[in-house]
Amino acid sequence: MAKSVKFVQHPDLVKISDKYRLNKTALKSLHDILCHRHWYQTEGFDDALAVASTNDLYVLAAFVAPSWCGPCACLEREVFESCIFGFWALNSGLILLRIDMSSSNPAGDALEDRYEIHGYPTVLKLNPDGSEGGRIVGYACGSGPGDWTDQFDALA
Repeated sequence: MAKSVKFVQHPDLVKISDKYRLNKTALKSLHDILCHRHWYQTEGFDDALAVASTNDLYVLAAFVAPSWCGPCACLEREVFESCIFGFWALNSGLILLRIDMSSSNPAGDALEDRYEIHGYPTVLKLNPDGSEGGRIVGYACGSGPGDWTDQFDALA
């Protein structure tokens, strides 16, 4: 059985690392995604777009308000913190951007206006130039990461 590395904190990572014999680099990347360390935050919007543009990648921009929005909290817990999402995000090469609208902030408000966000959660698929390629509005608690990632993949 493979030894688990010290930074493993997410409960599923020990099982995954043993089952798939992930090397330390892959396991660290997965761990960081699950712990939101690979997510750009609201103020990092321009940086996220710059990386996307340079590398010709899409941006997954999640407008969430988990402190008061039940479906947002479910989406984060059931999808964004799941190993299925972590593997999918790694394989998709997406730039992950989380815009927390739990409380008003000028950067988040400007992005909300720019992309005409009218409800939470709203997840956008942004093209490398920042234009919208599609959106998912809402989340049905209990839907799970597999259905959600399939839905995102189907966006134009």
